[in-house]
Amino acid sequence: MVKSIESPLVVGDLVNEGELAWFWWVEEHSRLAIVGDNQKTVKRRMTKSISQSVVSRDPNAVYWITGEEDQSSVQGIHPLESIMWVEEFPDPPEDFEDRHVFINQRLFFATSFLNLLARKKGMDRRELLPGASYRGHMEGPIIGFGRALERMEESPHKTWLAEQFDSLTQIDWYKTQEGFKYHLNRSGDLEERALSFLKAAWSFWTFIAQQDVPQQFLLIVEPPKELLLPDVDPGIRDIMKEAISILNYLTEVTTTTLILSSEAFFPIPELNFRHKLFFETANSDLDFWDPVNRESIDIPDLYRSWERGENEVGMWEDAATGERYLARFREAEIAFDDELLEQMKAE
Repeated sequence: MVKSIESPLVVGDLVNEGELAWFWWVEEHSRLAIVGDNQKTVKRRMTKSISQSVVSRDPNAVYWITGEEDQSSVQGIHPLESIMWVEEFPDPPEDFEDRHVFINQRLFFATSFLNLLARKKGMDRRELLPGASYRGHMEGPIIGFGRALERMEESPHKTWLAEQFDSLTQIDWYKTQEGFKYHLNRSGDLEERALSFLKAAWSFWTFIAQQDVPQQFLLIVEPPKELLLPDVDPGIRDIMKEAISILNYLTEVTTTTLILSSEAFFPIPELNFRHKLFFETANSDLDFWDPVNRESIDIPDLYRSWERGENEVGMWEDAATGERYLARFREAEIAFDDELLEQMKAE
């Protein structure tokens, strides 16, 4: 008998006593931000273990946006052609709930795409593609922008821009033993890396819109730290923040759970993450060893553990209840606790 993925995951062991279970598929608990250094902590191994547990019960449930590894473990290509599929639809009718949200989010992806291309060329967006507009009662923004591209005179600039538009027709994800992964570009300039992240978020957002049959998803996002730190151009940071915010919004309106696993704290404080897990950081925008932060956290045992090199120890914070838990988080053997679920149903 195949067991359901809608069951709590035991992710750690409380330092005082007991286990820490995460009801990850429940909407109120579906937003988890994990902050910590990739090398000094168990953060990445923990997220891998979570994904493997979920994939063991449903191979179609887990998606990653990651730049933390190569593609050596891929088992096959998983192309998404969802961006242009969504662009073929007009704006929702006036009586559609959250109509403005859909319109604004779709427009954000299209205009951010153009903005990043313009930045890469050192141009203004209106100079890059003059006359870019669309007819919302008939189509999405990219369709209209494509018409503006067709009107341009032939030139190397038009050829390059056409290639960028063509890249949206299919976004390649890859099947692995830990779920489907989009491997971010980490070798290009900042604009290219931001474009890579934007396309990944865009394709997942539109992929969710294509779903006809209910499916519980777990999306794990590992944004590149270099796109989030304070010294990054504000334009790029704003695009990253909004893209992550849109993925976060999916947890409120669809059966999607988001784990944002990051080496930086931005933009977590501005977004609606109920659960936050903090490990030790390094070269980040959040220094836990800063006296002000240390006094604010006020958990001496946390710092004593880190001083002993216990990099699996972290602080779990529940924004809804205000509670904080000190626990040893598992880098393996993260498992479903079906008995706990049955006990709670019986109560």
